[in-house]
Amino acid sequence: MTDERPRPQYGEYATPQDQAHAIAGSHPPVSPALAPHGATPAAEHRAPEHPAPEQQAAVAPTAPVEPRARQTPEPRTPASSPSDRDGAALDGTRPRRRWDLVLSVVLLSLGLWTVVSGMIQNANLPAVFDDVFEMQGMGDFTADAAATTAGRTLSIINIVLFAITATITITLLRARRIAFYVPLTAGVIAGVIAFIVLASVLLGDPAFAEYAGTQGT
Repeated sequence: MTDERPRPQYGEYATPQDQAHAIAGSHPPVSPALAPHGATPAAEHRAPEHPAPEQQAAVAPTAPVEPRARQTPEPRTPASSPSDRDGAALDGTRPRRRWDLVLSVVLLSLGLWTVVSGMIQNANLPAVFDDVFEMQGMGDFTADAAATTAGRTLSIINIVLFAITATITITLLRARRIAFYVPLTAGVIAGVIAFIVLASVLLGDPAFAEYAGTQGT
């Protein structure tokens, strides 16, 4: 048979633990303003054994956020000149230089005109020398055979040289490289060759040799 009477909290029948618990419960709660500095209730120091799911989610460690890569501005390329912008190729790396194209075409046209007019003049080179000798008072030109051979030689050299010059110039222009110097160089070469050939004809003429001798004395 069990004793249904409440356990005594005071007196000699109460245990020391029951007496201390009863004494602590009989005192009114202490106001936080009257509590010593730094003292906190025991309930605040006591961590819950099993925190609520909301608290677990609040204190759950989050994945570290990677810093966003700093975007560096792209370097600006220098502005191209108007000639480069006008002649720039869509699929090439070399710009088309309009001034070089125009100058090369003009020089080639001048070279072609020189070759054609030179052929007409070289075909009648003995008559040309006769007129020069007569105007200078050097007597009669007698090296007609040498002049005829020299005229034909100059015509052939000029045709071949112009063909080579035009081929090289067009190749360079198609490759978008500077080409105006090719016709200039060919013109200089043609002039040097013509001077050598004509000088050899003049030096072989007796009338010119006599005239040169009289001028030197």
